[in-house]
Amino acid sequence: MAGALLWVLALPLPAVGGDGVAGGEPPASQELVGAGELGPVGRGDDEIVIIVGDEQLRRSDVFREMDLARPDLGEEVVRTQVLSIMARLYARDHGIDAPANKLDTMLAASIAEQRARFALQAGDAVSLDEYLLMRHGLSPETHEHEMRQRVLSVMLLERSVRYDQLLGGREELQLILVEDEAVARDIREKLDQGASFSVLASRHSVHDSRASGGLLPPVPPDFDVPLLEGRSRVGEGEVLGPAPITMDGTDYWRLLRVVQRDPPRDAPWAQVRDDVERSLLERAVHPDELAFFEERMIDRYRVERPGRAP
Repeated sequence: MAGALLWVLALPLPAVGGDGVAGGEPPASQELVGAGELGPVGRGDDEIVIIVGDEQLRRSDVFREMDLARPDLGEEVVRTQVLSIMARLYARDHGIDAPANKLDTMLAASIAEQRARFALQAGDAVSLDEYLLMRHGLSPETHEHEMRQRVLSVMLLERSVRYDQLLGGREELQLILVEDEAVARDIREKLDQGASFSVLASRHSVHDSRASGGLLPPVPPDFDVPLLEGRSRVGEGEVLGPAPITMDGTDYWRLLRVVQRDPPRDAPWAQVRDDVERSLLERAVHPDELAFFEERMIDRYRVERPGRAP
């Protein structure tokens, strides 16, 4: 059981020689240090996780070690929580809701997946219910309630992102990115003759969007980066390029098609709910869409960083 459940995150240590001294041979005489130099591990004042002898390890102590060992993971956990709070506030402000039957379906799937992952790691040593009760004091009912809250947060976030796009307007674009000018000009000629942009993007583009036929996540009308520069000069259905662009020291040629421009809509949630639900069925929310939403909400909901982690 211990082997299956113990998760150790260790900070990188310096390489040491066989005698235990970093870098090689020890000096003839050296100062010695022992356990008396170590202070208590627990420094927090929140909930106790485990007690060893007369020392107490608390949740904030665990978080500190995890955050030092994996700052990227700690930051991602914080960002996920921030997005969840943003979604709750935005959904409350605009009356956004989600279908209860979809919530129940996603909740059941999420719990089933969690149980399967846990069983794969822990084997027969302990069940998920036993572990949650022992480790976190959670009954199956409380755990299901917390999972329901998480799933609902995700659903409201997805709908908030798409609704905010409707309010602010958005542009749907397709991109083909190639390294050879002759190839780019040949692609443009084929497009002018009626060839499919999606097919040519899937066949020739070196951009990640080639998997979706060059289709990019919806972008706000005022969003501008070199890759999308100049799109205001072409209308819906028209193609820009080939135009040269240099990224990360490599020269490319880009062709950009404006698929659709949606102007801002001043519509209540109830009026566009079905449109949003259809959009989510057609395509999941892309990380770039989350980033656009997060950027717009930071000022609205006064996201601040006091400077200290738990």
